[in-house]
Parts: sequence; structure tokens; C-alpha cells
Amino acid sequence: METISSREMGIVDENCVFLGLPRSLLMENAGRAVAEELARRLGGARGRKIVVVAGLGDNGGDGLVAARHLASMGAEVHVILLGREGAI
Repeated sequence: METISSREMGIVDENCVFLGLPRSLLMENAGRAVAEELARRLGGARGRKIVVVAGLGDNGGDGLVAARHLASMGAEVHVILLGREGAI
């Protein structure tokens, strides 16, 4: 499997935004992909207890989207938000 670095992915993200793709769409796609991959690795999400730890910024947003998708698949999802009070 070919992979790219986090720096390279940041460049891809910025190019997508420059070309007019909204960050919210990038976040939705990333979070959905994470949820689908986790469900695949677990043999399904229904009935699973899953904890998502999310911080501030786009990666935290990806985590929240993943949590939403996992919950819609039937998982019991708990989200822990990390960051300064009032900044979340």
C-alpha cells in the first residue's frame, strides 16, 4: 500500500480548498472513511462500545464525524473532547 506523510496530506488538503472544496466536505469524507474502516476491522459496529478522543482543529472534527457515523451504525459511542474550556 502506498502512503503519504502528514505534511503531504496537508498539502493535498490545502490544494482541495484552493480548488473550491469546502473543508467541511473533506472532514465528512475523512470521518466517514475512519468509521467505515474501524467497523470493517471490528467485523461491524453494531453493539460495540467505542470511545473517540478528539481535540481541537480539523483532526478533532474528523473524529466527531467518525463518532456520528459509528453511532449511526449501531455502536455505543462516547466522545472525550480535549482542549481549553471555552475553546471547544
